[in-house]
Amino acid sequence: MVYVNGVGLLAPGLPSWQASQTVLCDQQAWQFETLDKIPAPDILPANERRRTSAFIRMAVKVAQEALDASDQNAKNIPSVFASSCGDFDVVQSICIALSMPEKPVSPTHFHNSVHNAPAGYWSIANSSPSASTSISAAYSSFTAGLLDAVSQLRAGATHILLVASDIHSSDIYIKARAVKYPFACAILLSVGSSQDSLCELAIQPRMEKSGTTKMQHAGLEDLRLNNPSASALPLLAQISAGKKGEVLLPYQHDRVLNVAVG
Repeated sequence: MVYVNGVGLLAPGLPSWQASQTVLCDQQAWQFETLDKIPAPDILPANERRRTSAFIRMAVKVAQEALDASDQNAKNIPSVFASSCGDFDVVQSICIALSMPEKPVSPTHFHNSVHNAPAGYWSIANSSPSASTSISAAYSSFTAGLLDAVSQLRAGATHILLVASDIHSSDIYIKARAVKYPFACAILLSVGSSQDSLCELAIQPRMEKSGTTKMQHAGLEDLRLNNPSASALPLLAQISAGKKGEVLLPYQHDRVLNVAVG
């Protein structure tokens, strides 16, 4: 059993966790709104803010939102950053530069191209020496990140921050890996309940082949199906509902992970 102590969210029509709960609970209609510009988080030093990409800004923003809902110090909390695809825009820019005669790769793009770039910026923003894991598992990346986070709690961590983010595909990748929308979320988990706790999660140890939990709203279901990190949406909807229920999350080889929310 683990506890949810804070959530962050950013996606089209879902500008934050606080502003999106009525939509996730079907109390308010979801309306598509593009994420035209994502401001660099103020917690980053000025030099680092200038170097961030939209992908990095999304991850840091939701991480900060999840922490702001609790009384925990981010400096002391280990983290897991999950992403299926990483930063499409940066990788595309590097590939284009490498195809040119002089191969003019931007140092900033090279710096941001590694899969753990968001985790690095998060650590810099909080002067954090805490351990961080960056993980990718194709379309199961959110579930893999959740399993990793819960495993660390069971191994002795008291709190852990899970961040999942994927940005929409760049032009040259759209046929090979179609990600239609940007999406990022963060969940602060702990081993004990507190006044900050939103709910408890029981991660079922068995995995079985079964259908995954879907979103009732057609637009949100389209978002879930077209961004690997957005597979978190049914879990976030169940958390926002504030009642008991079971969520089936996609995992490898057409299997699912059972998550009981209470």
